[in-house]
Amino acid sequence: MPTVEEMAEWAQRPENIQKGRAYVGKNRIREHFGVSTHKASQAAGIACAESNPDACQPAVEAADTLGLMRQIQQLKGRIDRYEELEKVFAKIFGELVTPLPAFRKGERELPKFKQGKATETLMQDASDWQVGMQVRPVDTMHLGGYNFEVFKKRLRYMRDTIITVYQEEIRVRPVKTLIINCIGDLLEGVNIFKSQAWFLDMHLVQQVLALQAEICQFVRDIASVIPEIRIYGVWGNHGRIGMKGENPPSCNAEFLLLLELQLMLRQLQGVSVFVSECPLMAYQWLGDIHLLAHGDKTRGWMGIPFYGLTRDTLKYVNLTQLPVRYVHYGHHHRQADWHESGVEVLLNGAMCGPTVLAVDDFKSAEEPIQMLYRVHPDHGLNWRCPIRFERREPMVADEDGIFTPVRKMKAEV
Repeated sequence: MPTVEEMAEWAQRPENIQKGRAYVGKNRIREHFGVSTHKASQAAGIACAESNPDACQPAVEAADTLGLMRQIQQLKGRIDRYEELEKVFAKIFGELVTPLPAFRKGERELPKFKQGKATETLMQDASDWQVGMQVRPVDTMHLGGYNFEVFKKRLRYMRDTIITVYQEEIRVRPVKTLIINCIGDLLEGVNIFKSQAWFLDMHLVQQVLALQAEICQFVRDIASVIPEIRIYGVWGNHGRIGMKGENPPSCNAEFLLLLELQLMLRQLQGVSVFVSECPLMAYQWLGDIHLLAHGDKTRGWMGIPFYGLTRDTLKYVNLTQLPVRYVHYGHHHRQADWHESGVEVLLNGAMCGPTVLAVDDFKSAEEPIQMLYRVHPDHGLNWRCPIRFERREPMVADEDGIFTPVRKMKAEV
């Protein structure tokens, strides 16, 4: 098969050129060499440019346009295949995922409220559960330890705390709704960093299946007590499928998990699930606008990125052109909140607690925390309850006066 340059050279030979023309056209090039129209156009364009630059400019532009159109068609084909794949997944999950059954009569006991007081809302931020991650205590100097069994224990404690707080609150004021903000990294994922395989107790499919079962039971237990539950969800970076930047942002296992929750909870009375189709979500509740973002796009410097999160918060407000009142972040495994120009920044903690990365690289061992808020229709977030899953104990020396994990070899006396 000749190259484009060789075909262009043939197209300029006098014996091949018809009378009155400066070069051979693309149709004769295509017929003579048996090549595609695209390659013939490229050869004709080169021949034109070399034989008569001023006259050939329209032909060159036409060849460039044709090449650009071919690229657009190829990209459109890839997009169509991706959309078709999404439809296939939706069909599969629609047929295979069994929704939780509706509550039977007498299975759900809801309170009766006195009239006259403002109806408030409980709001639970949920992020950085990182189900599938395994942290050996010895790797964190016994400051942390985490696996799927620890997660289940902490999730039950979180459920019991929410229900206990709700039952205490309704003694003095009406509370009819629980909002759960899923802010990302509920699962650990795979291939997020090079050595991750050494810190997993489940692969990605197991993480999704195990987590969806636990969340569904968690929501069902709470829905038997609280009249309305609204779940808002965005995905985090640990659900990413493939290498960073390789696939579309929504090619994310956590996005898939949230869509599955929609299917599995669709028959449960009082439960609504809203899943963002982009990494950012803004919604209005009791007059205030809440914005959810995982926070992985914000870079830190010298520890927690207060400066970066403050800048990104104001950028989000400017980007959306919305009067945002609260911005909820996860990702950074540290709980904090502060105000900036009328916006309250809420940084959630991590359920997993201290990790090898935190202890080894950041010299940090934050307690496992998830934040629970109460929202008043007139005063906004006016009460905070950090759910602490474990209290950090001080280090104790062994009989040799050593505080950290160690292997010993003692000389005989």
